[in-house]
Order: sequence, then structure tokens, then C-alpha cells
Amino acid sequence: MFILPNAEAFLAWNIGLSEREQRRETCPCLIQQGGGRTSRGTLYYTLEWARVRFCAPFGSIAVGQQGQLSSAKDQFYDVSVLFLEPAEDHMVVYGQATRKFAYENDR
Repeated sequence: MFILPNAEAFLAWNIGLSEREQRRETCPCLIQQGGGRTSRGTLYYTLEWARVRFCAPFGSIAVGQQGQLSSAKDQFYDVSVLFLEPAEDHMVVYGQATRKFAYENDR
């Protein structure tokens, strides 16, 4: 399923990811403690990016659009569409996909 920012959605199939890369990143965060107190900490997560290819119905998406793609195993990717290729009865969409996962903080 591909979901556009305006909440319109369409079926995506034959999803393929290639040239996957990952790196561990950090950002500051506030940690909620007992008694309503907070402390500053660090949030750690994995950033993954890849080339993505999938099939979509004609007219459902355009170059430059962004949205969220759900793939196997409930993995969700933010996708920017780079190129469209017409096929027999659908379009083949090529783009750049990113996702963040494996969040941890330094309690």
C-alpha cells in the first residue's frame, strides 16, 4: 500500500528494495521520570535507505511526489518518487526509500 500525504492510498505490488544501507544515528530527547520529572538523554535509532521499485496503477502517482510505502513484515518507508516507467497495464515506480527503526534511549 502506498499512502500520499493527503491520505489517498493505492495498492503497490512487486516491491523491491536494492542498494540498502544503514547507519546508527542519535538525537537529543527528554526522558520522563517518576514524579513528573524529566531529564535530558540521547535517542539512538537505525536509519536505513535504499532504492525502491514497485508497480502502481496508471495515474496514481507522479514524479516528485512523496508518501509512505508499506512492505512485507510491516516495514514502512518514506518514499520520494524519482522516475516512472509505463508498463503494459500499470506503471513501474522508481524512488528513494528511507526508514527509522530500532529506537533506544540512554536511561
